[in-house]
Amino acid sequence: RVGGEKEPIANYLQLIPAAYAGLLDGIDVNGLIGLNAKVKGCYNENSMPLVDVDVQLHDANVIYQDLPEINHLQMGLTAHLDLNEPKQTKAQLHHLALNVNQAALNASATVEDLLSDNLRCKANASIDAQLAAWQDFLPDSIDVKGRVKADAQVALSLKDISNGLKSLKPIHLHTKVAYRDLDVAMG
Repeated sequence: RVGGEKEPIANYLQLIPAAYAGLLDGIDVNGLIGLNAKVKGCYNENSMPLVDVDVQLHDANVIYQDLPEINHLQMGLTAHLDLNEPKQTKAQLHHLALNVNQAALNASATVEDLLSDNLRCKANASIDAQLAAWQDFLPDSIDVKGRVKADAQVALSLKDISNGLKSLKPIHLHTKVAYRDLDVAMG
């Protein structure tokens, strides 16, 4: 068993091997992380251990060059990895909450059969955003103001979307969008 109570994320970033440390160039991350992992079983030619992981992020902030800063990142994630029975492998994003560029995002998801061809996912997300704050990501010919609130639920299977458009199976998506003081100008 490894991990424990909340610790600064920087303590874990120091553990990244030098060969991969370059992937974090230009990224500044701070906040607290709680990480617990339990490995049970044998590792040999015929068997792999079971791995249970619990990750909790607390009030993390992420700054990456030329992108909006992510603030107040909160996350709770658990995963059960069974390499002997991939169909038993699952992950659950219990909650994800963050603020970015005058928008608040909340999400949760469950993924079953994580390591098999039958991967299934159910997810919920909501966003509350000031549209003017995202103006830099739109073409110069579009000017937008107002506020949008949206909720979405989706359920899909990897098989349903991986065989191309000719055999695309239904993806269950339910959305609700509300705008306030919306003003869009195209020029």
